[in-house]
Amino acid sequence: MENNIIPQTNITLPEIAELLRESDDILLLSHTRPDGDTIGSGSCLYRALREMGKRVAYLCDEEIPRRLRFLCSEDDALFITTELPCGFTPSLTVAVDIASPSLLGKLEGEYADRVDLRIDHHGTGELMAAHLYVNPEAAAVGEIVYELCMLLGCRDKTALSCAYAAISSDTGGFKYSNVTPKTHRIAAEMLELGVDSADITQKLFGARPLSQVQAYCAAVEMMHFPLPDVAVINFPEGYRLFRGFTEEDIGDLSSIPRQIEGVRLGIVIKQRSDEVGKYKISMRSDGKIDCCALCALFGGGGHAGASGAAIEAETAEDAEKAILAAVLPEFKRMKEELGLQD
Repeated sequence: MENNIIPQTNITLPEIAELLRESDDILLLSHTRPDGDTIGSGSCLYRALREMGKRVAYLCDEEIPRRLRFLCSEDDALFITTELPCGFTPSLTVAVDIASPSLLGKLEGEYADRVDLRIDHHGTGELMAAHLYVNPEAAAVGEIVYELCMLLGCRDKTALSCAYAAISSDTGGFKYSNVTPKTHRIAAEMLELGVDSADITQKLFGARPLSQVQAYCAAVEMMHFPLPDVAVINFPEGYRLFRGFTEEDIGDLSSIPRQIEGVRLGIVIKQRSDEVGKYKISMRSDGKIDCCALCALFGGGGHAGASGAAIEAETAEDAEKAILAAVLPEFKRMKEELGLQD
């Protein structure tokens, strides 16, 4: 197990384990628009801490997507809430998979300056804490919390299943370029400890509501190609409402463009329903094209193969024009530097 101090890190995993052992009334925070890594990792840590007899609260600023609720339920009730339980005063606040204060969403004002420990794998980010453990080499925060579970003596199959789901989610079912030999070793260890990978894979990537499949079909129909190796899906809020799709129905479109043969860069643009004039950008690549650098053009970030940002514009068309005007020249420059042929 690797315990070296790494960039953006001022604490080791054994020191984190000791900090958690010494603390009680621990608050966990997940990022807004929650995905499988933040919920799976947070739920794994929640269960491990509860197994140790700790009092734990877990906050996220919005509802957990239906497909992820199997990760955070106890007796058919979700344990992730939007407000602290009455009488709960945290002595330690832990941010899980949160790179920047804005990713706290509606919780930013109250908690951005109150995080004691940040556990993350994003190489870029501004969320500060007294204790920082940021490992950009980890494919998902799920890898980190699994190692913490081993240090804490937690072998609970349900907790480890949450960590496995976190890793599988952030690697696209172990398909993305962020997967490393260590990722596979950790996954193998979890299977040896009883994690049911087939069941988790089915829940994450298998069964979908018909409305979500219909939304995927609509997204494919509107996909277009400003360059032969760049695919764009622009999904305006008005069209979502016209078709009767929920936000969850269109919540996982970012992987679609890269499924097209020959596409090096996929861009998905979605209008925010809660902020008029604001558009969310999701980019995916094989990791050779640096999505993080491209999203940084708009103040965003993430990983080389998967990143996000936001832009303000009058219309969806204006948003796309502004995005492509900034991204395409940089994309062409990256290809030239890499020697990639058109």
